[in-house]
Amino acid sequence: MAVAQHNQEYKFYLSFKDSNCRDYITEKFYSNGLKHNVVPITMGAHPEDYKRSAPANSYIHVDDFFSPRHMFNLLRYELNDKF
Repeated sequence: MAVAQHNQEYKFYLSFKDSNCRDYITEKFYSNGLKHNVVPITMGAHPEDYKRSAPANSYIHVDDFFSPRHMFNLLRYELNDKF
């Protein structure tokens, strides 16, 4: 997929690891998410690991929500409000 398509078609990117590992952030977080100006939705490393490694407000961590529905409502709000 071309860079232009990332920026135009997608606002969020799932940056999930297949296991929860302390102190390990997948390279996809940086190479696919932040590099292409889409907001990574992260899962894998602990939220504190992302806070130490990533710019503030540059990602969404699934552990910051009570439920998938709660996260979905935020994403829907962000899409309707800002895009």
